[in-house]
Amino acid sequence: MSSLHRETFRVRASEIGPGGGMRLPALLDLFQEAAGNSATALGWGSDRLLAEGRTWVLSRFHLRLSGLPAWREEIAVENAHVFKRHGGENFAAIACLNDSAPGMLVIWQLAMRELKGWV
Repeated sequence: MSSLHRETFRVRASEIGPGGGMRLPALLDLFQEAAGNSATALGWGSDRLLAEGRTWVLSRFHLRLSGLPAWREEIAVENAHVFKRHGGENFAAIACLNDSAPGMLVIWQLAMRELKGWV
């Protein structure tokens, strides 16, 4: 099993913002797509996990950009699944949070915390 997942994408006109660069939400969508495809290739994609009543959640990430891709530019997204090799220690499978009222409360509280100042 490869430790590297790589996908290439071409920036579409619908993903361009007023400044001529790719809109940040569109770029983050590509990152999510690549992460999901990488997880599936590694055997822990959402389809399989949800069938077992589990899922994975990205709780935070750090993004540093020097610029945004332009229309028709090809970009590559790479995910190294080497979580442990990069210092990851606390990978755990948990029951789906949306399966219970207390779990839904956790989701709501996280969403409200992360959206603070936006809504």
